[in-house]
Amino acid sequence: MTSAGPSPSATGDAIERPVIKLPNGVKNVFEGRRTGDAAKDAVLADSERGIDAESDAIVRGTPTSAALRFYNKGETLLSEVKYVQSFLDGGISYKGTIRYFDRRVTVVDDKTATLVYCADESGAVNTDRRTGKTRKSGQTRRDDNYVLYNTRLTLNSKGVWQSIEGFSKRGADTCLPR
Repeated sequence: MTSAGPSPSATGDAIERPVIKLPNGVKNVFEGRRTGDAAKDAVLADSERGIDAESDAIVRGTPTSAALRFYNKGETLLSEVKYVQSFLDGGISYKGTIRYFDRRVTVVDDKTATLVYCADESGAVNTDRRTGKTRKSGQTRRDDNYVLYNTRLTLNSKGVWQSIEGFSKRGADTCLPR
């Protein structure tokens, strides 16, 4: 359950972050969690929390979630709200596991970073929000389960890496299984 307000951080920093606990049946798996570089690892960690915030908002049907606003701003926040709302408008949610892999961080300066990564959505299925039954995803090609993300993040005054802009490409060659 996502709390309405922030809670003390379990990350060891002093930042009060929203609590995000994905419901049973929904899981995000992140490969390459540590690089050995503190700045890159912080970007990866906040990006993971942002992805969990999106998943939580989709499953719970809360496009205005505090966690979404905590880890995203600007263009990305607007896109996230629209994306979550599209699930609500379609009467769908999802369950299953999404795997995030081949994550590459570039720290541009002390306040800016980029993150490029892939997602494998083949372990997740759309569900009817009302009945919970599996629904067709609308994806016609197996390759559509693989998505390339390219994001730009900035470090805010609280020390949180927030996604501010980006794009995604479904079926990107670089993410497809070899």
